[in-house]
Amino acid sequence: MFTTAAVSKTTNSQALVDQFDKLNLPQWFRIITGWVEVIGAVLFIIGL
Repeated sequence: MFTTAAVSKTTNSQALVDQFDKLNLPQWFRIITGWVEVIGAVLFIIGL
């Protein structure tokens, strides 16, 4: 789940771009959130 959500956030998915605009969040926050999810997925896979 983390990796799917992270890929959507970091690849400029129009639905997520619109969602972040609707919530009045900056687009750089979408990218940061995606990378945090990537890191979380990797840590989850290696068992930390």
